[in-house]
Amino acid sequence: MKNTSAAWIFLGLLAGCRAPAPEVAEPAVRSDLSSGLDSSAVEPETTTPDKVKATKSLSGRFVGFEAGDYLHGVFSQPDGERVSFFLERGMEIFLLDHAKESLELEVQTLDTNIPEAGGIIEIERLASIRAGGVSFADWWKTAEPNFGKLLDEYQAGIEKATLAPDLGETSDHR
Repeated sequence: MKNTSAAWIFLGLLAGCRAPAPEVAEPAVRSDLSSGLDSSAVEPETTTPDKVKATKSLSGRFVGFEAGDYLHGVFSQPDGERVSFFLERGMEIFLLDHAKESLELEVQTLDTNIPEAGGIIEIERLASIRAGGVSFADWWKTAEPNFGKLLDEYQAGIEKATLAPDLGETSDHR
């Protein structure tokens, strides 16, 4: 079962991820969060602009990942509350590299097209991360060309940091 979950996570990361949002929120960004699992069964791809409804800043520490149709980052805020957000492509690697650091997060509330959820829905997506003096956007400029290789290198760490459903623990503690 663990290998099947890992395969779905990996496939979701490769097929369903997108380029990171810019550091400064734009009024509309393009959405292509479709999984692309069976492109022969999908009509020609049309993208719908995301409608950003709100942006907020918060701080927290990375706790782990939640796996579903897409990978989500889970964070613990200073008051102990846990929150979960959709991630941009590459953020999973950045989070593993900065797992023990205090993070500054920018989160967008937006309407986006998610075919697995039936169309346009409201989500919260992590738009930017800052760990000390390093921003995800700056790191991504040099990491993106090597994303496939980095994902292969970090896959075991992603699996290890994936929380077990309903337990709030990493998969190693099932």
